[in-house]
Amino acid sequence: MPTSHPQYQLPRSFVGHGPDSPNSHWPQNARIALSFVLNYEEGGERSILEGDAHSEPYLWEKGSSGGHKEGQRYLNAEQDFEYGSRVGVWRLMRLFREFGWQITIFAVARAMELNPRFGEYCVREAGHEIANHGLRWLDFSHLEIEEDKEYVKESQLRLQKATGGVSPGSIFWAFDA
Repeated sequence: MPTSHPQYQLPRSFVGHGPDSPNSHWPQNARIALSFVLNYEEGGERSILEGDAHSEPYLWEKGSSGGHKEGQRYLNAEQDFEYGSRVGVWRLMRLFREFGWQITIFAVARAMELNPRFGEYCVREAGHEIANHGLRWLDFSHLEIEEDKEYVKESQLRLQKATGGVSPGSIFWAFDA
């Protein structure tokens, strides 16, 4: 039951440049560079409607609520996720458009499949970058390397189909469900 694949582990660095950081020359002599990343996951969480044993109990605004029950929908969590995709993301998109900013969206493929208008807007109209953030919130920490590769490939293909854009990268992490 692997939790990581040693050949793909990257070394960590905690030192950085120290007090003598390189002199970065940003456009228009800016003194700071901002990078906005939006996690778009609404609909990718665990859900009875997607065939899971229970609704998402942990990864939402209320944290580990304890309100979920095996075999039953957890409507509070479902409604929070739905609000984000119906209202929240569009508020953010209006702000980014107002300032002329393009962002990266860590997109769960299933979430984009459930809201194709948002994916279309992000790629075709706003020019945002879509990064593959997995197929759904599944525990894939137990997968062997070939299964892991298939998971990434499937999520990439479904994300591309849902958004019409090609993701330049992926960001995944496994968790024990």
